Amino acid sequence: MSNPESELERLTVRPAKPAASTQYEVLPQYEVLRERFAKMEQELLSTGVSRYLLWLEYKQQIPEGYQ
Repeated sequence: MSNPESELERLTVRPAKPAASTQYEVLPQYEVLRERFAKMEQELLSTGVSRYLLWLEYKQQIPEGYQ
């Protein structure tokens, strides 16, 4: 039987420095959303525009996007 404290630590504590060979895959749906962020930031400065409204527009245009 393993020590529950060491198991908890393994699940919750990140190494101090990730290995140099660690590569993360960028999902295409994230790239699409990231490209929209600058425009969304500007739109949020307008009266009557909310994050919820922008999210609704995003989901209408990209239904398979992030929830």
